[in-house]
Amino acid sequence: MTSDVSKIKFNQNFTTYQPAQAQESEQSGSIFNMNTETSPTYAYSVEKTTETEDVQSTKKTESTSKTEDIKNPELLAKAPSNKITVAGEEKQARIVVSLSENKLYLYDENGQAEEVHSVASGAAKTPTHKGLRIVSHIETYPYSSANGTKRQKNPKPYGPKILILNTVDAETGKSKGSNGEFIHGNSNESSIGKYASHGCMRMHNDQIVRMAEMVAPGSYVLIHD
Repeated sequence: MTSDVSKIKFNQNFTTYQPAQAQESEQSGSIFNMNTETSPTYAYSVEKTTETEDVQSTKKTESTSKTEDIKNPELLAKAPSNKITVAGEEKQARIVVSLSENKLYLYDENGQAEEVHSVASGAAKTPTHKGLRIVSHIETYPYSSANGTKRQKNPKPYGPKILILNTVDAETGKSKGSNGEFIHGNSNESSIGKYASHGCMRMHNDQIVRMAEMVAPGSYVLIHD
């Protein structure tokens, strides 16, 4: 990854991601009250997540799902650029995460910021790494197909959905596999807006469900200060 990551843009079609039809029956005991589904088999890496109580933070942006205005025009007007360069080609990131603000911006096919969401990111000792990512695939609670992973053994901290991210070499455009830092829901809404995770980016649970429906695998994610 070069330091010139601010030049990064994407030419993908911003098609709405439609989750696969559920192949398992709805679990009445699900803490998220959602249908579970069987996902395809993928090569999984160790993910970096933690219960909110495990990591403390003194810096927080106040936010709750019910009060947050994801269409806030003042915030959207200040959205960072989503332009990137991958393997010498100008592209656009579908998502940009601003770690200094703990905000996640979603962009439309014209490169305009259309939504802004508060997130929790990595704590001081386990910071979220900056750089370019690509959405590999999307998983649904209880992550039963993610064999041998933390999210299969203890799915609750991840909330109802996970956007699995792979790192990308901006010079070559090639995926370098996952570093274990994903975008997902949470098991404690009070962590949102804090630097509280082991590197993952947490969202409000209703908002990660919305994000999973709007963002397609293959979308680029840019993480910066």
